[in-house]
Amino acid sequence: MAALSIEVWTGTYLRRGVAPMFARHVLDCYAPAAVAARLASDGDATVVAEAEEGPIGYVTVSSRNPGPIPACGAAEVTTLYLQPRHHGRGIGAVLLGRGLDILARDGADRAWLTTNAENAPAIGFYGRMGFRNVGRTDYLIDGVGYPNVILVRSGLSDDAAGSSP
Repeated sequence: MAALSIEVWTGTYLRRGVAPMFARHVLDCYAPAAVAARLASDGDATVVAEAEEGPIGYVTVSSRNPGPIPACGAAEVTTLYLQPRHHGRGIGAVLLGRGLDILARDGADRAWLTTNAENAPAIGFYGRMGFRNVGRTDYLIDGVGYPNVILVRSGLSDDAAGSSP
């Protein structure tokens, strides 16, 4: 899971080389022990998509993470990572749907997430999945803020009843 996370994060966000601060960040955040601790976190749930040789993607959700603005609520899609070679096959939609189902079963009526403001493919995907842009926040790395959009999806209880997009 750590290797998958590093692959997706670096492939998505490191476009102009691997600066030392980004290398430190990704190796700290996605070290095997850090990933294992997040996977074992009370209140979080993870769904993994696997192929013949191991994981190709995962979604992690938390029902106890209040967002940066009141419109968010406390149910967060904390991570949705899928190896790029598996994009466009519906796997991300299935993972996200299962994560949202978990949040709905936990009583959430809406879910929030953030993604980099320059990550047009992710923003488009989440829009197709019913999320709407409700604001901005910064993702901090070594004290430097990187603009992220805050996306919210309402109606999770309706989805649990079988009306998901």
